Amino acid sequence: MRYLIGVDVGTSGARGVILSEKGDIVESSSVSHDFRIPRFGWAEQDAEVYWDSFCKVVSSLTAKSGIKNVDGIGISGLTPDCLPVDSQGNPLAPAILWLDRRASTEAEWVKRNLGEEHILQITGNGIDSYFGLVKLLWLKNNMTDLYARAYKFLNVKDFIVGRITGEFVSDYSDAALWGIAFDIKKKCWSEDILDEIDIDIRKLPELYRSDHVVGKVNMEVAAAVGILEGTPVIVGAPDGFANLVSLGVVSVGDSGMSLGTSGVWGVLHNQERFSREILTCPSASDPDILVSLAALAISGGVHRWFRDTVATAEKFSGGLLGVEPYNIMELEAIESPPGAKGLFLLPYFAGERTPIWDPAARGVLFGLSLIHNRGDIYRSIFEGIAYAFLNNWEFMEKMGLRLPGTVRLSGSGAKSKLLRRILADVLNTTVVLVENLGGAEVGDAFLAGKGVGIFEDFEVLRGKLKVIGREIPDVELNEFYKDRYERVYKRIYPALKDLFAEVHNMEKF
Repeated sequence: MRYLIGVDVGTSGARGVILSEKGDIVESSSVSHDFRIPRFGWAEQDAEVYWDSFCKVVSSLTAKSGIKNVDGIGISGLTPDCLPVDSQGNPLAPAILWLDRRASTEAEWVKRNLGEEHILQITGNGIDSYFGLVKLLWLKNNMTDLYARAYKFLNVKDFIVGRITGEFVSDYSDAALWGIAFDIKKKCWSEDILDEIDIDIRKLPELYRSDHVVGKVNMEVAAAVGILEGTPVIVGAPDGFANLVSLGVVSVGDSGMSLGTSGVWGVLHNQERFSREILTCPSASDPDILVSLAALAISGGVHRWFRDTVATAEKFSGGLLGVEPYNIMELEAIESPPGAKGLFLLPYFAGERTPIWDPAARGVLFGLSLIHNRGDIYRSIFEGIAYAFLNNWEFMEKMGLRLPGTVRLSGSGAKSKLLRRILADVLNTTVVLVENLGGAEVGDAFLAGKGVGIFEDFEVLRGKLKVIGREIPDVELNEFYKDRYERVYKRIYPALKDLFAEVHNMEKF
């Protein structure tokens, strides 16, 4: 029997699996870690934290399974980040994480000097402090000596691959998320744009397909984590892209949605029309296929906020009695009628990515009156998330994309039948809950298997997927939600945008 290892190193923890050549999970493991908020709008972490989590996960997998001889390793991770390393791959400073917004001034400079339309046509994406190269511009402007000393700037997963193999590389999907200087059509760094922003191309990683075998596990790492020296390692993928692979979202027309702390909806296509409001990148499964993404900064995070601040009694008693607090909250929300008695929620609890790209945006509960109860509020959270995805879909449609007939769901939020029902009705498409093998770590293992030749394609993965819930849209409810979306929801943010900026400036002091 041949085996593969997949590891996803995320913002709040790492998860790993050992996968057999038949596509079955042999062993799994996970650990938790955290990140730092040293100042308002900043988010960073020492890269050694991520390396330590990777080592713990792989060591646990090999110790529990007794398997040391694996045929390949795939790694995914949080992204886009900006981590400076020396020529030996040692971190020179903390990684600046994807949710960091310190580079707003640099984003505005790029808009003024290079132009949004110019960048959009080259990269397929807009300009925002979210993107990795904009963060790198901030570092260059504010930490000049560090920029000069750095040998390479990497994402977290690329740092881990580099420490394992000695190779400093990245994949096309991650490069697209670094933005502003990645040519999405030629799949390479744009030397012209790098010259314009004065970034040395030699400080950026070489780019390959996600499933490309880039190197082998070195002796030191092999001894530390319990696998054999010389084990092949692929380039890897961003976590959300590896998760799409785990859902079998690998071909043109496929669509998948992950409902975790954040919310990501990906649609695979071959259209070369772009929108600054939507993320578009080469797919991890096939870089000749594009994936456009609706990327909500927060999805399940709003549910958790509600549990921890409003449903505290259920959280406490549920823990004692073994009752899931979310189930109690959902029963109350089911009693609330569609439309939540006129309540609307903007789920911008951590600013927002697509489609408004506004770090100053904030959550809003609009329309409260004395008739509303807790169930109405919780239902409005579900509906607000669905409306946020619909807001994204409007821009995808302008790109020429067709609404997928079926959207596959994964993540903890997808367990809610009510949320699945509301998503189907609001988006007017069938949504299915897939009992897949796991998340991004499973996608990593399959990508590794494809890279080393165990899997010719993704048919073994597709054969493992099982639909355990299906929601078909209700035509009348779709019209009902569409009317409320047009008349109220999509008008709330524009009406409050300037006030959000005022509050954002107040929070800085």
